[in-house]
Amino acid sequence: MKSIVSYQERGLGGNSNYRGNCSPKLIKDLISHYSINEISDYMCGSNTTADVSRELSIKSNTYDLNMGFDLINDEIKERNEFVFWHPPYWDIIKYSGNM
Repeated sequence: MKSIVSYQERGLGGNSNYRGNCSPKLIKDLISHYSINEISDYMCGSNTTADVSRELSIKSNTYDLNMGFDLINDEIKERNEFVFWHPPYWDIIKYSGNM
């Protein structure tokens, strides 16, 4: 398996101790490329998306199962144009006791 992006260094943001945690550089590149002002992440894990958003001074709406948000059963309040979604390895790693 290969990735479509590769960064020499991961960058700062989120918690890289979680296996499969996304590089903040990817989120920065997407925000820059699409010139967005607001981003949502409904499986934000260690909250890399919020860290990048604060750094770039854009609004973020971030939720996660570990925060008590259940994407299947809970209502999504906002409807902004850009959603970053990096689902966990649900069938490989148990991330939360909230499942």
